[in-house]
Parts: sequence; structure tokens; C-alpha cells
Amino acid sequence: MEVFEIWKLAMKALPTALSAEFSKPKISLTKDKDSGTIHWYFKNILMGNKLVIFPQVTHNLIPLVEQFASGNQTQNQKTFLMTRIVYPKIGEKLIEAGINFIDASGNMFIDQNGVYLMRLGAKEIETKKRRPKAGCLENQG
Repeated sequence: MEVFEIWKLAMKALPTALSAEFSKPKISLTKDKDSGTIHWYFKNILMGNKLVIFPQVTHNLIPLVEQFASGNQTQNQKTFLMTRIVYPKIGEKLIEAGINFIDASGNMFIDQNGVYLMRLGAKEIETKKRRPKAGCLENQG
């Protein structure tokens, strides 16, 4: 899922009054499109972060994200994670590590420049297609 698509779906999933406070982001990606920078405004307060993108965040990836974030904190920059979905338990671990994030379902944690936003537990918007049952189970008669 592309970064701009994640942002668009996240804003659509948020309550209208809250999503109206976010400006459209300016995103610069590296060649591999897995990281970069992101800048946006929330209530006229500029937010700027190092951006890291994962298709999905699992418990196994959290140490990698923490390592990336600790490298950025030495440069006085926060890490901002964008992904398709952040499940509540993973979100709690990211919050403990101080990593800002947003997903396509509107789950987020932003703690920067006097702005504190947290939303966890929103379900994934996309529905998965069910696989059809095997033809051998159908009535052959």
C-alpha cells in the first residue's frame, strides 16, 4: 500500500472534526520507498519526522523499528511509522518506545510539539476476500 493511500484512508477513518485539523502531508521518499521524511500541519503546528514504512508491523519487527528510532533521536528527530494496520498490542509497544505512527484504519499515536493524539483499536477497513471452497466438496450429482 502506498504512503499517500495510507494517509488518505487514515484521514477518511478519523472523525471529520479531527481529520479537518490535518493538512495534506509533504512526503519525500528514498529510492527504495521504505523511508524518507514527512511534514504536515495539525492545527497550524508544523510536524516533521523521519518516515519509515512497513507493509505490516509484527512483534518481530518492533526491535528493528526501535533501533531505527533510536538512531533518529540522536539527530533530534522523531520517527513516524506508516503501515497498513497497527493492532492494539503492537500499538501499545510502539507507544512505549515513543514511536509516532498512523495506519490506514486511523489508529495513531502522535506526541510532538505539544500535540498528543492517540487512537487504538480501530479495525482494518479492507475486507479480505474469502477463498472459494474446493470443487470436490460440491454435489456431483
